[in-house]
Amino acid sequence: MIKKNKKKAQVGIEFIIVFGAVFFFFTILVVTIYEVNFDRINEKRDLLTNEVALEVQNEISLAVKAANGYEREFTLPARIDGKTYDVQISDNAVYVKTTDNAHSLMLPIAEVNVATNPFTLNTNPDKNKISKTGEVISITLVP
Repeated sequence: MIKKNKKKAQVGIEFIIVFGAVFFFFTILVVTIYEVNFDRINEKRDLLTNEVALEVQNEISLAVKAANGYEREFTLPARIDGKTYDVQISDNAVYVKTTDNAHSLMLPIAEVNVATNPFTLNTNPDKNKISKTGEVISITLVP
């Protein structure tokens, strides 16, 4: 009778050891997959943040090079990969940052005339209007 109980106890301990090892390796696999995807998502958001900043920088550069009376409306994406964000123009730079402050970028720009300093561009589906009068570049929100 004692030998039978020892066998059952040994099988139980072996099961716990094997289950623990499988659970450990499965946890390592899940953590590794999460880290790879997290890095990929961050790289994608950084790239999209860069694209928005470059779009604003290019709009301003185009206006600087354009003739007097230049006027153009442009829209910015409502979200960066599902995250809300802000675009501000201040101190001859365009700042793009997600509202959770996880992703941000600053690019230099030509001097522009804005209503307030810092000036926040419209990231809703509404438009922003950039114009050139004389040598003054102005950006306004279009409702």
